[in-house]
Amino acid sequence: MNLQADFPGGQMNLAQFYERKGDPGRAESHYRQAVNFDERFNAARVNLAHLLNRKGQNQEAVQLFKTVIDLEPEYGPAWYSLGLLMAETGQMAEAEKYLSKAAELDMQNPRIYYNWGLALQQNGDRQRAEEVFIKGIDLHQNAADLYYALCVLYVQQQEFDKAEKYAEKLLQLQPQNPQFQQLAQMVKREVQ
Repeated sequence: MNLQADFPGGQMNLAQFYERKGDPGRAESHYRQAVNFDERFNAARVNLAHLLNRKGQNQEAVQLFKTVIDLEPEYGPAWYSLGLLMAETGQMAEAEKYLSKAAELDMQNPRIYYNWGLALQQNGDRQRAEEVFIKGIDLHQNAADLYYALCVLYVQQQEFDKAEKYAEKLLQLQPQNPQFQQLAQMVKREVQ
């Protein structure tokens, strides 16, 4: 790796090596060097942003994700990561905006719909949350998290009739999951 250290990719490899070894300080230094070598090397910038987020340096992580988005506006994972970071810091309106764009760019990731729906729910927009969960389910028929989130949304609204089919689907997807078993039993009791 040291032979490749004069190149951005070599610096990134060193950063990942040190990150795996549990040395975030050295990893950060190498990610920064990779970006210094090549201002458009967004892979290192994204990894650095995630590392900084884990270290609690969220302001800089936000700026790094925004830079990635400026350089590569069609890169859905940057929008998704920024949306998650906004949600983590309690900025749910911003989270919803970034997660919405992430879903537009990357419909293949069911977690985007899950987190987007949760952000909408946190913002008090239960109807749009429901729509997002359903859209995610339509695209990802086996995404248990989406069925669970929608079922819980209905339970919270005491719409047990609507919750029932999603609780049943959860048991079809993961019949041994005790959390899903408990939810399905509770919904069934309320429907009867």
